[in-house]
Amino acid sequence: MSKRFTETDKWRDTWFRKLSVEEKVVWLYMIDNCDNAGFIEIDAGYMSFLIGLDESVILTAIKSLKKGVVNVGNRYFIKNFLRHQKNLPLNGKNNAHKQIIGILNDQMRYFPSICKHLLYGGEGEIDDSPLATEEEKQQTMREITKLLEED
Repeated sequence: MSKRFTETDKWRDTWFRKLSVEEKVVWLYMIDNCDNAGFIEIDAGYMSFLIGLDESVILTAIKSLKKGVVNVGNRYFIKNFLRHQKNLPLNGKNNAHKQIIGILNDQMRYFPSICKHLLYGGEGEIDDSPLATEEEKQQTMREITKLLEED
C-alpha cells in the first residue's frame, strides 16, 4: 500500500471548491489509486462498486476533471501528481525515482510527450497532446534507454 502526501489547501482551491460532490469523490479516488507516477487506468464498473456512484455519473465526473488530467482512452495521467508528491525533478540515483522512471518508460507508448517532459527534468506546463509519431516514439525510447543506463 502506497503512502501519499495530501494537499490540505485543496479545499480552498477555487477549481476544487467548484467541483460537484461526485467530481470531488472521483478526483480523490483517482489520486489515491493512481500509480506512483500519477497514471491510472479507469474501470468505471469497479469504481462504481467501491464509491457507490453509477458508472454514468463517474464517467461524466471524469470528463469534468479535464483541467487536471490527460487521457488516452481509459488511461489517465494526473498532471500535477508528481509535483504534489515532491518527486520532481526526477533523479535516476534515487530508488523511489527509479521506480517512477520505469513507470514513465512503460507509459511512453500512451503518453510520449508527457513522459519525455518528465524524464528530462520538466517541471513546468505539460503538453496535453499525448500522441506522437512513430519516429518520435522510437527516438524517445532510445533517449530513455540511454538515460536509464547512466549512473
